[in-house]
Amino acid sequence: MEHQPLVSIIVPVYNTEKYLSLCLTSIVNQTYRNLEILLINDGSTDSSEAVCRQFMAQDPRIQLFSQENQGQSAARNLGLDHMTGEYLMFVDSDDYIDPAMVELLLDRMLAHEAPIAVCDYVKIAEAEAKLGPATPSEAVSGQTMSREQVYNVVCRTASRSRLNRVRFLILPCKLYRAELFQDLRLPVGRVCEDEYMVHQIYDRVARIYSVDQTLYYYVQTQTSTMRHNGVRQVRKDAIWALTERLKYLQGYGNPSYIRDTALEILAHTKAFYEQSGASPQEVKRHMSEEVAEIRQITGRTFFFPKCFLYMLFPSLYCRLRSCYRKLRGREPN
Repeated sequence: MEHQPLVSIIVPVYNTEKYLSLCLTSIVNQTYRNLEILLINDGSTDSSEAVCRQFMAQDPRIQLFSQENQGQSAARNLGLDHMTGEYLMFVDSDDYIDPAMVELLLDRMLAHEAPIAVCDYVKIAEAEAKLGPATPSEAVSGQTMSREQVYNVVCRTASRSRLNRVRFLILPCKLYRAELFQDLRLPVGRVCEDEYMVHQIYDRVARIYSVDQTLYYYVQTQTSTMRHNGVRQVRKDAIWALTERLKYLQGYGNPSYIRDTALEILAHTKAFYEQSGASPQEVKRHMSEEVAEIRQITGRTFFFPKCFLYMLFPSLYCRLRSCYRKLRGREPN
């Protein structure tokens, strides 16, 4: 690769002392060397800052910024405010990446003139987390995808694409042209900020390059966003983020995207109130209110068979779902 642009990697850090060394080792040992590594200590109360300083003393490419605990969005925003790279990557401090991830994604971006390159990711247990050899370039395959193809994966929950939908929905496991974030910042005080942001980013590009290989390792830890904030808080913010996406999509003019986003909002609404201990009748009422809000936002009336069956006959729906799950060998929610 003749051109060696600077790549900024933003790592928000909060109480991940147990996993941070593996994460930072995977970054400083990248086969692509022209990196700017921005560590954002978000008010950690463990020894995470000490680990950051230890790595910073050994690698001049690392910069450390500290702030009072404000959450992952605020930490990422601080990194965005200080980055100077031409390209940008987000890595969570309890995850790690393939030693060749930056090189492979940047190579594909430049070769295919794509403003974003995305790779696949895998969930891995803490006990199995370890850094392996760099993935060779010849082992990587992929495809160029238009914005419409990406939206078909992101917005359509029923998509039968063989691609892993989640990798298109989260901010990590991607390399971006930094200019895409010039006037974009994440909503502070929310989780599911990825759901709020990704469609806005994709709307700024004509195409992306999708790499089929796994280059990002999502470690299942006790400090993950889901565990730290609780499933109900995550669902609550997911409803908010998807509602904002629904409003945004009104200008895009694709009814199927709007319908599938509305369906996803109702699914989260149903799960949120069920997990709060609400009765089927109470869940029905909240879902009816959500349907009314969706109708007000979109000016459309959508028909969702399972949702309306639940709202008409909640007790019967729950019994039928329980029987179905038993037949499929699945545990009830």
